[in-house]
Amino acid sequence: MARICCFIDTLTLRQHIQQYFAHTDDNLQMSSASLLNRAVRTKVQQFTPDLILMELSKSIDNPHIFFFLRSDCTTRQVPIIVFSNSVRLAEEAHILGADAHLPRDFTASQFHLLLRRFLQNKLRASAA
Repeated sequence: MARICCFIDTLTLRQHIQQYFAHTDDNLQMSSASLLNRAVRTKVQQFTPDLILMELSKSIDNPHIFFFLRSDCTTRQVPIIVFSNSVRLAEEAHILGADAHLPRDFTASQFHLLLRRFLQNKLRASAA
């Protein structure tokens, strides 16, 4: 069972992700991609995620969330997959230092391949 922290604002993206994980044992924690405050920080630190899914948006706090995730000792090494419809998605993901990126209109197979890639160590540990 993986712990996956999601920072998503777009309703359809949120629904796709929730639907994907609906029939799994994975634990999702959903948060806004537009708001960073002490309560959000504490919630993420206590959750200790295995994977982070984050929508890139134009909100002021959006980059601060990413920088918090990369600077906090609890999440520093956790893989981050970013979502965006930006034509510069690959460039933005690279500049931020994201581990992977997907367009908001990803296919289930694209998403599944990335999840397997980043969660395979977690899955191996659970099976042992």
